[in-house]
Amino acid sequence: MKINKNAVKRVILFIHKLGIHIGIHVLPVHYYSPVPNILELAKTKEIWAKKSQLPGIMPISAKVPTDSSGSPHLISHPGPGMAFFT
Repeated sequence: MKINKNAVKRVILFIHKLGIHIGIHVLPVHYYSPVPNILELAKTKEIWAKKSQLPGIMPISAKVPTDSSGSPHLISHPGPGMAFFT
């Protein structure tokens, strides 16, 4: 029995559109998918669900280095709202 690929694609598209109408998104489980695979996360919880010391994160109360004029030492400005301090 030969399966018509176009018919299968039309059925899949119909199911996809039907899901969107009722508020369900069916997505493939793939590395590049923005939606996490919660079954895989549950299996690996002991790896990622730990309290972190957050190395490299500056506390909010930390003093930002400034020069004699009081301006911070900006070394780079890669994009809007982003800057690195020396």
